[in-house]
Amino acid sequence: SCFLSTDECRWQLCQNNGTCTDLVNHFSCTCASGFNGTLCETDVDECSSNPCQSGGTCTDGVNGYNCTCQSGYAGSNCETDVDECAGSPCQNGGTCQEGVNQFSCSCADGFDGTLCDNDIDECGSSPCENGGNCVDGVNGFTCTCADGYEGTLCATDTDECGSDPCENGAACNDGVNGFTCTCAAGYEGTLCATDIDECGSDPCQNGAACNDGVNGFTCTCVTGYEGTLCDTDTDECGSDPCQNGAACNDGVNGFTCTCAAGYEGTLCDTDINECGSNPCENGAACNDGVNGFTCDC
Repeated sequence: SCFLSTDECRWQLCQNNGTCTDLVNHFSCTCASGFNGTLCETDVDECSSNPCQSGGTCTDGVNGYNCTCQSGYAGSNCETDVDECAGSPCQNGGTCQEGVNQFSCSCADGFDGTLCDNDIDECGSSPCENGGNCVDGVNGFTCTCADGYEGTLCATDTDECGSDPCENGAACNDGVNGFTCTCAAGYEGTLCATDIDECGSDPCQNGAACNDGVNGFTCTCVTGYEGTLCDTDTDECGSDPCQNGAACNDGVNGFTCTCAAGYEGTLCDTDINECGSNPCENGAACNDGVNGFTCDC
């Protein structure tokens, strides 16, 4: 028998670029990617399988989808946690700890701030004492001390007496950036290095020579004087040198005797011979006496 074949595809019933295949008394549609249904009239919902991860929002397209990721995620399906530490945001040796859409920095000693970009000012607490100048460093500081102080914090008064600068037994008195010396008797000067010249005032009298010592002097007296200062005329009459009742007259480095009648000589030790002038006449014998004579006629 004979039949007439009708082309059911002539009506172009397949939608969305679907391909029509004519069959006997019917047709079939081969859908383009992204569509389904008898007539390819349905856009396949690629978002139905929830392909977007980590809370991403899925937007359906034709034969595909697009994920709008939440902050901190990336990738076609928002499957990748964005590494916020990848750009090394932490400065000055800080360690980066990655989080979701954020990071934190563990700072090295001496730094702070969100990015460890702030050098902590260790001088902020004014640690240097006694006028010392604080120089900030990394995780520390140094003090430039004012004259007369020393130590890490300039807390120690430098002992200027430590080198024993005072001489000749003087006592050293430490001060700030200096010292004074309390000199032992007989010395003077900043360091007590000078022996005081006790002879400077010419204490020795009557031509005596002055001999300077430590905290004192001695006098070498010229003949005829005595005493510490040679201020005493030596009494040459003290030994009673004049004899036979003579009067002694003290002088400088000597004496004279005023003899009693009948005596003569330096010490009046000579009985004057009154017979020496032959006073007896006519052959009489002369008998010398003291301050006189007798004649034996």
